[in-house]
Amino acid sequence: MPGFQKILVGFDGSKGAEVAFELALEIAGRFGASLEALATVSPPMTDRDPASTEERELLRAPLERCAARAREKKVPFAERIETGDAGQRLLEAVRHGRFDLVVIGRRRLSRPAYWILGSVSEQVIRRSPCPVLVVEPSP
Repeated sequence: MPGFQKILVGFDGSKGAEVAFELALEIAGRFGASLEALATVSPPMTDRDPASTEERELLRAPLERCAARAREKKVPFAERIETGDAGQRLLEAVRHGRFDLVVIGRRRLSRPAYWILGSVSEQVIRRSPCPVLVVEPSP
């Protein structure tokens, strides 16, 4: 069957991620594809570091809204939250899940932040075995 069957969307709860999710949902609906949202959280600095748990909790409500939107559109949807580097986790998911398309939002980082942090979207574009659609939110 031509077109997309499995779509992965990178999700961090940002406006860019929400715009990327909506576009991925529309594409999935048109092609009869399944959609999976992958969110990543930073690894804890210590065994007692609450940051990772707090990040997971902050992602729950936006992911629940995504699941509700997918149900409305009758698009098969799955979500998961993993710990680690967002770019690496997305690339691993693409390779192991045999996705046909990756949709990710783009954040507008300041130049110094970009030099230090790099860009998840750029990392995924360069190394993904499938097409990548990068969505930039309206200003």
